[in-house]
Amino acid sequence: MPRLKSLLEPIDPFINILSHGLMLLMIALALYAIGKWRHNCLAEVARSLIIGFCSAGLSAQILKHLIGRARPRLTDDALFIGPTLRSGFDSFPSGHTTVVFCFSFILSRYFPRYRVLFYTLAVMVGFERAEDFSHFPSDILAGAIIGILIGKTLIRLIDARNGKILPAPIRFLFP
Repeated sequence: MPRLKSLLEPIDPFINILSHGLMLLMIALALYAIGKWRHNCLAEVARSLIIGFCSAGLSAQILKHLIGRARPRLTDDALFIGPTLRSGFDSFPSGHTTVVFCFSFILSRYFPRYRVLFYTLAVMVGFERAEDFSHFPSDILAGAIIGILIGKTLIRLIDARNGKILPAPIRFLFP
């Protein structure tokens, strides 16, 4: 872990800014504005990112407060206290990792040439969260899996929208 820490230290500020929820939402909103102004297909990508951001972020927040796992800076043990809003007991899953992997999946679908870049950044966010003692590796893995599943589900819904009628509860997301 010391070697990993020395590798990540110079890029920590960049990773922290990039993985912050507000920054990701601002990027998606900026892409949407640019897309509406210049390229309509970019607006579709941005809409997917915004819906992915909301879905992944909300899912992670609900799960982490239902599970109530202590963060590594509080304990070395896997301490679960169940449903709670207590600070420090919101480790599982990693919300940053969930959203970033959801973004990576969606962006990889639209821009497959840059797939390696998107996932490399997502993995770096996960490592940075562990390196800062904000999450256990299992929190990060769970966040990555949840983010990819949400991204995959969202892309399937978009594909279904382009080819067939969506179920009524989903239609409101895609006017």
